[in-house]
Amino acid sequence: MAIQPNPWLDALQRQLAQSGWRSVYRKSTATLALFSDSPIREFRPLEIPGGGEAVVATIERDDGDLNLLLIDLPSRIARHRDPSLAHVESLITKYHPDLVIGDFNAVRQATRLQHLPRGYRHAYDEAGAGWSYTWPVPLPVLAIDQCLVGPRLEVREYVLVSGIGRMTSAFSRKFATGATLP
Repeated sequence: MAIQPNPWLDALQRQLAQSGWRSVYRKSTATLALFSDSPIREFRPLEIPGGGEAVVATIERDDGDLNLLLIDLPSRIARHRDPSLAHVESLITKYHPDLVIGDFNAVRQATRLQHLPRGYRHAYDEAGAGWSYTWPVPLPVLAIDQCLVGPRLEVREYVLVSGIGRMTSAFSRKFATGATLP
């Protein structure tokens, strides 16, 4: 899959390289981007019924593969969230990712996000610090971007960082290297 030119993603890739990442690997779709300092072996887009997008990805790490499910759900205010969140739940059950990260456009208190598949939990609840809200910018009051952690990982740190034009959920390399893999 060829990387499409995108000035914002190109700038972020340069910034990561300048911040000390030994390598910067990047894969993206129209709505989702993944940057890693380890090779990205799998990057498979999936459709979400009713709109939205998901990506199943695998990062090859020295201590074992890290399996991801990236999420971007529709943002229309009047949209009922439960069907999309039910589909995300089915993807978690099917693929068993270590991390589920993305723009859920649903608050952490949504019913489907309160009853996660067995072994999954909210990264912010495990080790979050600071303001947990991500929308609307510039003064976010709703936590609609989520990071769910699977049973193979231990969360050591979770922070939210400001992106260009919006808040984006992110985790430091400390979090990634804090993984406890079999």
